[in-house]
Amino acid sequence: MTGENLDWDNLRYFLAVARAGKLTAAARRLGQDHTTVGRRIASLESAFRSKLFERRPEGYRLTETGQRLYENVKTVESSVWEIQRDLAAQTQHVEGVVRIGAPDDFGNLFLAKHIGELQSVHPDLKIELITLPYTLSVSKREADIAIGVERPAEGRLFVRRLTDFEMRLYATRDYIDAHGPIDRPSDLARQMWIGCASDFSSAALLDAATELDCTPTLRFTCSSFAGQLAAAVSGAGVAMLPRYVADQETSLTAVLPDVVKATQAYHMVVHADLRDLPRVRTAANYIAQKVTEARARFVPSPTRSSQSKAPSLPGSPVRFIRPCQVKDAKARRCRSGARPPSERDWRLSNTIFRKKVIDATTDG
Repeated sequence: MTGENLDWDNLRYFLAVARAGKLTAAARRLGQDHTTVGRRIASLESAFRSKLFERRPEGYRLTETGQRLYENVKTVESSVWEIQRDLAAQTQHVEGVVRIGAPDDFGNLFLAKHIGELQSVHPDLKIELITLPYTLSVSKREADIAIGVERPAEGRLFVRRLTDFEMRLYATRDYIDAHGPIDRPSDLARQMWIGCASDFSSAALLDAATELDCTPTLRFTCSSFAGQLAAAVSGAGVAMLPRYVADQETSLTAVLPDVVKATQAYHMVVHADLRDLPRVRTAANYIAQKVTEARARFVPSPTRSSQSKAPSLPGSPVRFIRPCQVKDAKARRCRSGARPPSERDWRLSNTIFRKKVIDATTDG
């Protein structure tokens, strides 16, 4: 085939299907219906005269030819992002969409409260905040910025430890009055517990229960901390909650605060290809700034970790640690990913990469 026969926009669809493994998931990420995505893949296979995917009941799996194409098209995508960075660097104006993935407690109960301030400074900046009980993948372009409690181990990613945060057991005074005092760990065994749904079990709660030799019987489960907080405030039982959220609720009181507690950490992750885009850098700076300002809420104890002062909003990029090679986490991923480069972006790199991608499908 010749390069003129290739519709370069089809490569965006190819990447989305390769990463998602299913037409429907790729369609959601691209903002298209699954029949359009299927038609694009069929067109690409026809252009290359080669099968790129094996259609299986569980989804789409790359063939050997498809895998070679995938590796090369990822290089194309990185170069497209580089073009975007170079063009964006020519202006100080911050605009565009930034997709942020965050745990629901951090996203809904902390970050969302500050978005208005950010957009008042940058009115052309659009924020898409995706809050889920698991971490989105920046490697798969599910988010531009991902915040999670687990630090990635590998990948072309930049990672910053935002802050530690403490978790404790909480209940309302009315609940304690109705069910008896909780003065010692053995009193926890007879309590009505609030926790995560089984698919998203709380490591902090399980660790605390194991240490105290207590097996909590969950009477109410919810996949979101916001739901668990609301249930605790209603008097439904005892819940393990982040202090920066629960301490703001005057109806809640800490249960055995000197005995049952846990410390976790939030990490902010950005892909190396996106870190220097003004819109991503601005949003990352702002998140770090707001966390720094609220440090005493996240770790109120005298032993709270010291963190360097975050850069100001318009300033230099957030100080990340050096990039590492990150494998995608085994946890369940949200498939409604970040917006891939547009058709116009892909065509900017058409001439440069045409021969390389075509050769990838005919090699060997």
